[in-house]
Amino acid sequence: MKKLIGLIVSLSLLTGILAGCAGTPANNSVTSQVAGEADTEEMVWPRTINDALGKQITLKEKPKRIAILDFGFMETMFALETPLIASTFAERTLKGFGTLQSYAANTQIEELGEAKAPNLEKLVALKPDLILYTAEPEHLDMKLYAQASQIAPVVTFNSPDWKKQLGEFANCLGEEKKAEAYIAEIESLIAESRGKLSGSNAKTVALLFESTGNKGSFFLSGSAENPVFFNKESGLGLTPPDG
Repeated sequence: MKKLIGLIVSLSLLTGILAGCAGTPANNSVTSQVAGEADTEEMVWPRTINDALGKQITLKEKPKRIAILDFGFMETMFALETPLIASTFAERTLKGFGTLQSYAANTQIEELGEAKAPNLEKLVALKPDLILYTAEPEHLDMKLYAQASQIAPVVTFNSPDWKKQLGEFANCLGEEKKAEAYIAEIESLIAESRGKLSGSNAKTVALLFESTGNKGSFFLSGSAENPVFFNKESGLGLTPPDG
């Protein structure tokens, strides 16, 4: 669940579409050990991050030059209002994701190329003080991880729950308050939308997405494994189709 900003757009559109069909008008595990007080404060450094690979990374101060080796993290960084200096598939992501269009014109993120073979020489020249990478088994490359670790501290993430992942990023970046506010906003929107869609419970719903950077290619999601859309208590409460 890497797409966070996209939830607002998707939920609003879906609520409008399904409420319209029903005849109802629609309204528009990373943890941190922080030095100092017992309750975590955003400005307390250094802090030690226990990342998704079980590594302990101590950050002496709040990161200022951050690069990502998983372009899917870009939305999370925007949600936390945290600037990036570089990303894999930077240009394709900024231009291809509809949810990022409002950021693209005012954002300068250096292109690191392919996710499987990023330009590490360019990354070295950019002098990041933190690199963020995925620990998802299907995308994790331990050789790349080792190479990146020679450039700057690398923190990995792998959480299927969007709220947990946003909290993990926030702990790493010192943006806990922004994460709490964003989660509260999204949860409120989900609860409101679930009420508007209650008349559509008898319908089954699938989600169609256009593939990023590959116009005309789509993927279909109709699985209950998408809790934001299909969970009855914490999501929109929609019903996925069979099969």
